[in-house]
Amino acid sequence: GRIYEAYPPLSKDKYFRWFYGKKRESLTVETRLRNPFKSFMTNNFLIHKKVFLSIRLNENIVGYGHEDTMFGIRLKENSVMIKHINNPVIHIGLEDFDEYIEKTLEGLRNLLFISNVVNIVDTVRLYRFLTLVKKYRIDGLILRIERLFEKQIMRNLKNNRPFLKGFDLFKIGRLIALEKEFVRKEEGA
Repeated sequence: GRIYEAYPPLSKDKYFRWFYGKKRESLTVETRLRNPFKSFMTNNFLIHKKVFLSIRLNENIVGYGHEDTMFGIRLKENSVMIKHINNPVIHIGLEDFDEYIEKTLEGLRNLLFISNVVNIVDTVRLYRFLTLVKKYRIDGLILRIERLFEKQIMRNLKNNRPFLKGFDLFKIGRLIALEKEFVRKEEGA
């Protein structure tokens, strides 16, 4: 598991990363045990070398984000059980706001990449939401709403009471835009 310092960082620019981590990434062992593959993170795990070498991290995932998602899915596909224990590490290398937003975008690109390699609908809530949005053909509407409110969302996320649903809207909007861009490139190739 992963936890964050009890008190917010002194740097206001790192506050959002800390707040997001406390609210969304710090999960109790009980919560992680309910869905062991959904909450798998590579920053704190122990694995037999033979199993690791047979599954391996995907070398095609570049930069930040979702290499652990794919690794967890591969563990599940290979019937490797995950046992979560209460042995958290404290995440102290907090990124500043702009850097974390860039890493988030990089993670969204990686999410699209792995969606073409493994089935992530059952594992990644954001991607599951994307499939629903596309099914009901409201992806264009959501993208327009996200673009319309993007400046307000970013301003809110930088204050001391960020509204995480706004961050969710930002991410789904960007994921929709990235996927549309990816499809255009594929059709043009």
